[in-house]
Order: sequence, then structure tokens, then C-alpha cells
Amino acid sequence: MFLLPLRDINPTRKAPIMTYVIILVSFLAFFFELSMPKGTLQMFIQTHAFVPAKFWHMVKVFDLWGILSMILFSTFLHGGWMHIIGNMWFLYVFGDNVEDAMGHHVYLLFYLFASAVGMIVHAMIFPTSNMPLIGGSAAISGVLGAYMVLFPASPIETLFIIGIFPMTVYISAYWYLFYWILLQLVSGIVDVMSPVAYWAHVGGFLAGLWIGAVVKSHRPTRYRFYSDRIYYYR
Repeated sequence: MFLLPLRDINPTRKAPIMTYVIILVSFLAFFFELSMPKGTLQMFIQTHAFVPAKFWHMVKVFDLWGILSMILFSTFLHGGWMHIIGNMWFLYVFGDNVEDAMGHHVYLLFYLFASAVGMIVHAMIFPTSNMPLIGGSAAISGVLGAYMVLFPASPIETLFIIGIFPMTVYISAYWYLFYWILLQLVSGIVDVMSPVAYWAHVGGFLAGLWIGAVVKSHRPTRYRFYSDRIYYYR
């Protein structure tokens, strides 16, 4: 079974400028990676990517700048075309409404915060690992968690594939994202040796749930459905 979100039926008040900026910077960083020789790229990633063992050493010596720069670099580096396209697609589908609810600058800080939380959770699960962790997955997981809290009833147009039979269905954001995070949890428990950092996804998602709840309590947004349309109320 394969579920791919195509779009959300959820209007915004403002253009998602920061979401577009994040997507642009991520692709520019990826093209920079592609321009490097393979050996140089491997050294660059080993130096700048998030490495759990290195992170705990930096914590021990209180190298705050090293920690922040490692998290920042790791958030915008990606490991291949499928990696970056998948991440940026999810950000494109879900990021605009979360940015609209938070505001551009708070949204950017939240994006980086969710990334940091996700990486730290990964480091707590694998404290001695020397495998570099790269990608915006933890940050985007945070966006998904916030979306689940802020817009649980929003319909997600989804490509649903069983075997070779594709179809388009509409699933509420709550159930789609519940399925998604459940898949991350199960995969993190069962597939411990996977190169995919499932626990970083879980950590970022939990950060998104928390910040989403804070934003919702201070800036409530209500949606009402009628004839497959969404009417916006402030």
C-alpha cells in the first residue's frame, strides 16, 4: 500500500514565502553537493553533517557554535534526488498553511527547532553512531505534526496505490498524518539498521505537535466544511 499526498484542500491568506525560500535553499545546497567530486563530497558531509557521537562530544565541551552549525548544515543537505524531491514535496503540500498560521519568521525558527529536536532524539537513540545524518526530514516532520494539530479536518487529496491499481482518495489530515507517524514508529522499532533516521522523524513530529498546540492556543483558526469547500473564519 502506498499513499502519496497530492495537495491539501486548505486556503491560505498569504503566500508561503518562507516555504519557497526553504525549498530554494535546499535545492541550491543539493546542486552544490552535485558539483563536488565524490571524495570531496564525502569529506564535506562527514565534516558538516550531524553525527551523534560528534554531537555528544560537542555537548561535553560546550561547543555551542559547532552544534548549531552542524544542525543547520545537516538540515539543508540531502542524499540524492529521491531524498530531496520527497522531502520538498511534503513541505510544499503541508508547509504553506503552517507558515500562514505561524507567520513567516516564527515558521522559519520553528522549522529549524523541529530539525534540531529530531536530530537530538536520533542522537539519544544512537549515541555512539558515527553515521552522518542529513536532510530536512526532521524539520518537515515537525511541519506535519503542527499541521495535524492546526488543521486536523483538512482534506488531503491522496494517490492511493494497492499493487498496480492507483486511485485518488480524500483523507482527513488527522488520519493521513496518524498513519504516517505510525509508519515511522513501526519502522524505527523494526528496521533498526535502516539508513533512514526514523527516530529523527518521530522527534521532529513531536516537536511539531507541541509548537502547533501552542500556536493554536494563542492564534485559534477554525474551519467549517460545506459542499467540499472550506470557509475560513478568524
